[in-house]
Amino acid sequence: CQEILALYHRQNPLHAGIQAAELRQKLFKGMEQGCADALLGVLRQEGKLRKIADRYCLPDFIITLTKRQRNIREKLLKTYLSSGIETPITDHIMEEFPANERMDARQVLESLLSCGDLIMLTPQVCLHNNTYAAICETAKAHFETHDTLTLAELRDLLQTSRKYSQAIIEYFDKVHITKKDGDIHYLDQGF
Repeated sequence: CQEILALYHRQNPLHAGIQAAELRQKLFKGMEQGCADALLGVLRQEGKLRKIADRYCLPDFIITLTKRQRNIREKLLKTYLSSGIETPITDHIMEEFPANERMDARQVLESLLSCGDLIMLTPQVCLHNNTYAAICETAKAHFETHDTLTLAELRDLLQTSRKYSQAIIEYFDKVHITKKDGDIHYLDQGF
């Protein structure tokens, strides 16, 4: 496990860690997911690895950014936070950086996604985690008094366009917060 993580950190120095599913596949190929997760839990308890969101890393691993990458990080976070729900598409945000910074900007974007600072709804639509948390609270409040949620209801609740509402509700379905049945979404595993 430590060898897999060390190699991953060398190859992806700006990622928070390897995705849980990828680590399970490399480490416990063919093992039932519940057993693999239990073994990863033991390694965490023993201090052999850390878990950040849905990723694992070595216990002493930290992301080290250059000054330029730190500036890019701050610009990206500010852009996504100030945009709220209706963020510009990823390609447009990348175009805001000078050509010689775009590769770093893409790497820093991936880092922000791996750390959970940004949430990728679709490859072109990302949200700041604070915006996403507020959206979740709004949807959660809706489900306290309703059994279902439609795309139109979510659009009206969030006071946004269909494009963004659809990306959000499809993401909810993807991560099993909701479950789609026709045009109606029910709570699945919830918030």
